[in-house]
Amino acid sequence: MADRENFANFLNKTPSIIPYNVEEINHPKEFLLNIIEKFAPRSLKKNMLPAKNTTAKIGPEYNSILCNFILRNWNLQNAIEHSLSLKKTVLALEKLKTGE
Repeated sequence: MADRENFANFLNKTPSIIPYNVEEINHPKEFLLNIIEKFAPRSLKKNMLPAKNTTAKIGPEYNSILCNFILRNWNLQNAIEHSLSLKKTVLALEKLKTGE
């Protein structure tokens, strides 16, 4: 969700539905499922949310849909702007890569 613009676009909404600092979200997965329930197109709701009267926590296509989003739409630079921990991780990986 740190790539607010592309994730909101994925849901056909504006970025304002996602907090600017996503690291302030206490329960990100629960928050994500709530956003999907409130704002996502019906097809995403059907595949990403658990069916009623089930013990499942996520829908049958939750992981594959998110993976598809990440591969096709997610932008690392956008995400870094809204996630300090992601920025720190990327910097640490870049240091490892260059041998610093």
